[in-house]
Amino acid sequence: MAKNARSAKRFARALLNAVPLDEFESVHGKLGMVAEMMRQNRDIHAVLTSPLFSVEERGRAVETIAGRLELSGNVRKFLLHVVSAGMAAI
Repeated sequence: MAKNARSAKRFARALLNAVPLDEFESVHGKLGMVAEMMRQNRDIHAVLTSPLFSVEERGRAVETIAGRLELSGNVRKFLLHVVSAGMAAI
């Protein structure tokens, strides 16, 4: 299995372990909204995925997106972890 695929599985397991089952559908929807934002807006995609932006800059972008989408703490933390690990492009 490729390194990125293993990392993606590890991140998915971490999210599943962090989110109560009754919140999973909502979390899935919110992550889908973030993914759609990244598909539609090249600037957002670049900030979240490019190594040209520091971890701090990417973190501020996640915080802005999280505020606008009213993301829960678990989703916010998950996105911050994914972005800081450089895995947002998977």
